[in-house]
Amino acid sequence: MVYGWVGGKHACVDLTGVSPLVGLRAETFTMRQTALKATSSKVAKHEKAYSNNQHAFIPFAFDTFSFLAPDI
Repeated sequence: MVYGWVGGKHACVDLTGVSPLVGLRAETFTMRQTALKATSSKVAKHEKAYSNNQHAFIPFAFDTFSFLAPDI
């Protein structure tokens, strides 16, 4: 939690490291898919809680191949 971060709102920062090898069972494998999926699932999971509390949510997801998912 970072207090007074975005426009005076508090920001919940979520740092997630994922292994790109998690997606090997999928039909098509791309290096970026695990970090992107982790970011979108974190946003979906916590969206209601941070919007109800009027906080900003900043997800940072990365994989071991040095890919950093863009901010949503």
